Amino acid sequence: MSQLFYYTPSGGDWNKALPIGNGKLGAMIFGEEHEEHFQLNEDSVWFGTKRNRNNADARKNLEKIRELILNGKISEAENLCKYALSGTAAGLVNGLFGGGGGMVLVPLLSGLFTV
Repeated sequence: MSQLFYYTPSGGDWNKALPIGNGKLGAMIFGEEHEEHFQLNEDSVWFGTKRNRNNADARKNLEKIRELILNGKISEAENLCKYALSGTAAGLVNGLFGGGGGMVLVPLLSGLFTV
């Protein structure tokens, strides 16, 4: 099985870029034929007030989720987890994210990149 991932170049279109990240640090990859352009973002690069994104439904649903898992009802437990354990949306009222910077990688030699 190939360890490579192929996709169509984005042509600079945000909607066609490849999103990557871990919830704290992220990037949009605008892969082009002769260079890679990354638009970076980091969780603390935003303006607004402190946001509480804790889900108030988490504690009251935790026992039910455990019960579903122990009874082999994995799909039901997974669906409940999606809503009960995920952080709540803060909305745009509390602040907007700003870009954290950009990076362009250009190959010097075949298979090698530099920043």
